[in-house]
Amino acid sequence: MTSILEKTTGLVAFVRTVDAGSFSAASRLIGSTQSAVSKSVARLERRLGVRLIQRSTRTLNLTAEGQAYYERVAPLLRRIEDAEDGRPGGFGSQGTASSICTSGVRKGAHRGVGSGVFGAPSRCET
Repeated sequence: MTSILEKTTGLVAFVRTVDAGSFSAASRLIGSTQSAVSKSVARLERRLGVRLIQRSTRTLNLTAEGQAYYERVAPLLRRIEDAEDGRPGGFGSQGTASSICTSGVRKGAHRGVGSGVFGAPSRCET
């Protein structure tokens, strides 16, 4: 049985990899090694039973399943971070805040369009 900590580690590694554009950039954001981030994403893929990122020697591309998973989990992770940081929409805020986030994932990247999945920078507006 996988613990919640193991599940969230894989989720964070996956979202950070997509946001950063590479395992090495994600490892710098997370404060871990490239190998640990890559292995964490691989464990997540095994647990889910689906390939999320198609890897080659030079590029990473989201699969259709990876794109769908990212679109579901990235906003959840951002909400958790907002709650921890006390930003609008987080814990203790009053009223309702709505956010519009763009992930930096190129549309159609899971089909091999463009040079990789990681194009524009992430951006959130409240």
